[in-house]
Amino acid sequence: MEKINLISIILEAVVVVLGLMIAIGKKRAYGWGLAFTFLVYVFYDLARTQGWQISDSIMTFSFLAATISAVMAVYSIYKK
Repeated sequence: MEKINLISIILEAVVVVLGLMIAIGKKRAYGWGLAFTFLVYVFYDLARTQGWQISDSIMTFSFLAATISAVMAVYSIYKK
């Protein structure tokens, strides 16, 4: 199970990099949203798997912020 979690975190980090490449290289605003969303996922998963002591409210708020960011990014893609 630990290897699967690590693979997932690595893939999430790849999405962060690709999102930044879309935002900076392609000048597409939704890239920022995708990068932010998956950066939060990386943080969330690392905190959970590494046993970091982070308050539940911070974890909940960060996950909500990531979800809002994803909705905005996908809506931006849909509009095009």
